[in-house]
Amino acid sequence: INVSSASAVAVQPDQKIVVTSASFGELIRLNANGTLDPTFGSGGIVSSGNGWDLALDGVGRILVLGMTTTGRGNQVSTYYSVRRFFADGASDLSFGTNGVAVTSFPNRYRLGTVRIDPFGNIVVGTSTGTTDTTTDFAVYRFNTNGAKDTSFSGDGAALIDFGGGRDIGYSAIAQWDGKIVVVGSTAI
Repeated sequence: INVSSASAVAVQPDQKIVVTSASFGELIRLNANGTLDPTFGSGGIVSSGNGWDLALDGVGRILVLGMTTTGRGNQVSTYYSVRRFFADGASDLSFGTNGVAVTSFPNRYRLGTVRIDPFGNIVVGTSTGTTDTTTDFAVYRFNTNGAKDTSFSGDGAALIDFGGGRDIGYSAIAQWDGKIVVVGSTAI
C-alpha cells in the first residue's frame, strides 16, 4: 500500500483492519485478507488530517487522535484533537465541533493514546506543555458526543505535575471501574 508509515492499528468485529498514519494523515481499512476495502472512503483510504492512535467505540465508529493547529504567525498553538468517523469512513460531523473534539491545553508532542472507558467516555492520555522543559501529564475526558466531560476534574482535563519540569505522559488505559492509569516519564 503506497501510504506513509502506520502508527496504530485496530481490528473491527468483522475482522476488517483499520490503520492510521501520522505522516500524511491517512485512515486506511483493509479486508481480513489484507486488500484495501473499497467500501471505506475512497478505495479504502480516508484523509483524517493526521493520527497516531485510534480506538473503536461500541457501535463501530472510529476515533482518531491527532493534532489541531490554531492561530497564525507567532500566535500558533497546537492542541490534541479527536476525530470520529463512521464505519464507512465518513466524518461524523455531529461529534465535537464539525467532527473534531479539541483538548484544553496546547501541546507540541506527538505522543498519546485515545481509549473508550467502560461507560463510553473518550479518554485521551498524554502530556501538555509548550516547551521541552515544562510539561505535565494530562488526561482529558470527553462525553460520547465529543463535548468536554466537566464531571471529570471540573473541566474535562486533569493535569499531573510530579514536581519536575519535564513530565511526559505517553499512554493511558481506563480500568473496568472507570479509573484511569497513565504511564510516562518524569525528570525531577
